[in-house]
Amino acid sequence: MKKNGEIVTRLVKDACIFLNRPDFARGPGCALHVMAMDNDESYIPLKPEVCWQLPLRRDDDVQDDGHVITRISQWDRRDWGPGGAEFHWWCTEAPEAFTGRSRVVDSMREELIAMVGETIYDKLVAVLDRRKKQPVGTRIAHPTIRRR
Repeated sequence: MKKNGEIVTRLVKDACIFLNRPDFARGPGCALHVMAMDNDESYIPLKPEVCWQLPLRRDDDVQDDGHVITRISQWDRRDWGPGGAEFHWWCTEAPEAFTGRSRVVDSMREELIAMVGETIYDKLVAVLDRRKKQPVGTRIAHPTIRRR
């Protein structure tokens, strides 16, 4: 369905029609994601763009000369306006979001390639791999980690 010129999903009880509620037998979350996992498929072609990108955020800034600067960052609750405070599923601001065994660049490989292309992804991984081999200097921790 379209709203303000954008394709959006229908809402049922003020949430996406594809939301499995907490009382769903397989737990809360996205029905499209569950279907993709059940069929050993990528969920990227199934879900709306903003949904498969989460928690990553892509912003494209088109310069006057036509060049596009793409920035990948994380979505914050505040990015969603007043309604963001109510997102019970939000994860990027929880300390537990920073305890994974693999880097985001590795665990979200498919999403990042879909967002920036394989060439840029490979360059990003190469830079991060080189950085990992350098002596550890003073690195600024993510704000969530600093609040611990």
